[in-house]
Amino acid sequence: MNVLFDASWLAIYTPGTYMHGGLRVTYEMAKRLAISKLVNTDFTLTYLNMPHYEQLQRFISREFQVPNDRVVINNSLQVQGYYKFSKLLQTQKGGSFMMHHYNFLEPGQIKKYNIYHSPVEGIPDIIKKEKKIKPFLTALDLIALVKPELAYSGFREQLYHIYQSIDANTTVLAISQSTKNDLLNYRKDIKDENVIVTYIAANTDIFYPNSVNDERAINILSNYGVEKGNYFFTLSALAKFKNTKHTINCFLKYAAEFNNKSIKLLLVGRTREANYDTDIFAQYKSHPQIVFRDFIPEEELSIMYSNATAFLYMSLYEGFGLPILEAMQCGTAVICSNTSSMPEVVGNAGICIDPNDEDLLCDSMHIMVNDDEKRKSYCELGLERSKLFSWEKHTNDVINAYKRFY
Repeated sequence: MNVLFDASWLAIYTPGTYMHGGLRVTYEMAKRLAISKLVNTDFTLTYLNMPHYEQLQRFISREFQVPNDRVVINNSLQVQGYYKFSKLLQTQKGGSFMMHHYNFLEPGQIKKYNIYHSPVEGIPDIIKKEKKIKPFLTALDLIALVKPELAYSGFREQLYHIYQSIDANTTVLAISQSTKNDLLNYRKDIKDENVIVTYIAANTDIFYPNSVNDERAINILSNYGVEKGNYFFTLSALAKFKNTKHTINCFLKYAAEFNNKSIKLLLVGRTREANYDTDIFAQYKSHPQIVFRDFIPEEELSIMYSNATAFLYMSLYEGFGLPILEAMQCGTAVICSNTSSMPEVVGNAGICIDPNDEDLLCDSMHIMVNDDEKRKSYCELGLERSKLFSWEKHTNDVINAYKRFY
């Protein structure tokens, strides 16, 4: 089975300091498909840019330990030794960041493949015109289409073009049942059997129980202004749908009502919306119990998760909710929202509540601080539940979906 995998995001965003959701999914899938003995996977870019092409070649050679000729491009352009930019198929509204080139491959090259898989972007027209190749699209979320009031500016047009690229021949791999439901409600012409749920996972090399007392770990915690077992942790972009203000207000309400002046709230994430972070910082940056950080390196994340009192994730909408799984995999108790996909991830292994209920969140924080037995129970339940998700299982599910059509 020959698979052509759209690795455009790997070409654009790596190497980088942070892997956001779409990039993480692309990387983890590509890495495992590259070395799988069940499929023969090549990688491509759906636009033309020589530096990115060369960067992708170096990346797959270094990261996946496979030959760099596994990156395929239009033969005629390769012979010329450079890329000529032709007319890009894009809307005048500029909605989609990724612009598909009409001839990123020649028809003769495409005929080699049985499967085309895009982990993030829409299916290019040149792929849909070739009836012998089966297109697959990974559906991450549809927030801007089903909850436009929560999405950040410009995202709706991007998602619109992605999900309009689906046709009757496309198989969609949804990362949660919630995402599948959203897609079927949004595109009522899509058949249920054409959408398959394939849960994603957290990397076990990065996220694992790391509650230690050595000097290095203590210094790392200190660098972020917190102490072991005496802080709530939340990791998410600063955006309206992440419900950050609600989390802050509830934390301050909890701290005041229960007279807890020592515990802190550590919020880590970059802004996704203009002026959103400025507004939050202006209100809370001087509060001694609130700590803002833009970024935490991957090698320190297990320490920050593992040593928190609990992980808070009061998002209003998620396609999956990967930070919840990361926290559980680190053996950390979780308090999260009961909306969209999040109950699928946490199950009964955490406290799942209405993301708009202040009293419930305050009471839940109080439980995590004062009921050590219950908190430890959630830690153990979460650690056990996290074993249900793995990138190996995800890859097997994806390949099994391929096999349905080959």
